[in-house]
Amino acid sequence: MRKSQAAGARQTTATLTRTLRRRYSTRNNHGFPRYIGAEQVPLYCPESGKMRYADYLAVDSQTEEILQAGGTYKRMSAPVHGFEIKATRSDWLTEHRTGGAKSLTWRERCHYWWLVAPTVDVIRPEEVPPGWGLMVGTTRLRAVVKPERVEPTQPIDAPLMLTIARYAARTPTHAHV
Repeated sequence: MRKSQAAGARQTTATLTRTLRRRYSTRNNHGFPRYIGAEQVPLYCPESGKMRYADYLAVDSQTEEILQAGGTYKRMSAPVHGFEIKATRSDWLTEHRTGGAKSLTWRERCHYWWLVAPTVDVIRPEEVPPGWGLMVGTTRLRAVVKPERVEPTQPIDAPLMLTIARYAARTPTHAHV
């Protein structure tokens, strides 16, 4: 990637991150933030011996009610949304070729996993792995593919929640965007 392309990708990533911040900065009926949003949250991956970073996490403060067969609702725990930002087609193709191996450490801890891109030219809806979601846009994100809710195979424990809280404290709020 040339210098100008790399600079453009960094700018697009920054724009998409700001757009995620705006989307997940809503407040609940009591005036409290609905989501805890955090950027670039690290997590050690013992399989690779490397740190893996979630581009953005949104920890919901509200439980979900899921419609069950027979028309009844089941109350579920408050979900964690994880986001992988892909600013360029080449970045996406690299991730796609590996089957999402780099994001697995975080996907195992999230109820929803989203890809975020500026347009469907970067990630085509038919390329989105089963169960993942896709949001596109730069000024306003639109869900093109909705992810399936999954129960995390590695639920977030207290030390990791503390790490998320630390990074949330560093993440600018919507008011500062």
